[in-house]
Parts: sequence; structure tokens; C-alpha cells
Amino acid sequence: LAAAIYLLAPRPGHRRLPYQELLVITFGAPNIVGRGDASQGSKTALDHLRDALRKSAPRSRAWAFTEDPVPAFMSRSSGEVVLQYGQTVSRALTLLRWLRPQAYEKASLYFRQAVSVTETFEAVLPEVSLSLPTGSRSRGGQFDAGVHPQVN
Repeated sequence: LAAAIYLLAPRPGHRRLPYQELLVITFGAPNIVGRGDASQGSKTALDHLRDALRKSAPRSRAWAFTEDPVPAFMSRSSGEVVLQYGQTVSRALTLLRWLRPQAYEKASLYFRQAVSVTETFEAVLPEVSLSLPTGSRSRGGQFDAGVHPQVN
């Protein structure tokens, strides 16, 4: 995605590389750009980028399993993903809050700031969701922290 953006972005003094069609395929990777501050025209820039990708790379897609929390964390769903992981380690968080309140507050602040930033991310490529293989643990088409258990 970054290489396609580099090829599509006009830059003074740089020669445009010839190509017939771009094809950008991602799988399970965050498909994002930061929306940023509207007062700086970033929304307009994002719309121009999407238009350029639709025109020059019309068959591009971002593929991901619906249940995969990795791409979900890097999207507007980040708060829900953090909440789900927090529920899986609630006892450890309670213990940390009790034993090391300052460390708990620093970690909480970090996650609040991360969610605040990731909630501004927007998809660039058209997204295609895949279902997990039959027999896999699934929450019915929603991301699931159990797909990528974090035990650190």
C-alpha cells in the first residue's frame, strides 16, 4: 500500500514511473491512513488518495478474517478490541492496579491515547472479509481476541 501511494503521489522534481495498472493486495494487515485534522485539509487529501487508487488500482483489495483483532485494532473498532483483551486479563489488571497504581495509570493512559489515535484511522482500499475455516472458534462475524491470544 505504501509503495502504491508513493507511485501515485505527485512530487515536484520526480519523474512518474510508467505502469499499466497497479494492484494492491493486503491480507490481515491494517488497511489504514490517519484521517488527521480536518482543518489541515487531510480529509480532502484522503479522498484524493482513494480516488487515485480507484482509478489506477481498481482491482485492489484488503482481505482479512472478520474475527482477526489485528486489523480491527488499527481501525475505529480499536476501543472494542482493547476492551476484549482487557476482559481476558481482568484479574492481572486488578492486581496491577492494587499493587502498582502508578504503573497501572501509565499503562491505562498509553492505551487510552492509542485508542484515541487509532479511532481516527480510515480504510484506504476496499475491504473484503473472510470467514474463519469451518470448525474454528468464531463469534459470528466479529473480531475475537481468542484468534490472537496475548499471554505476555
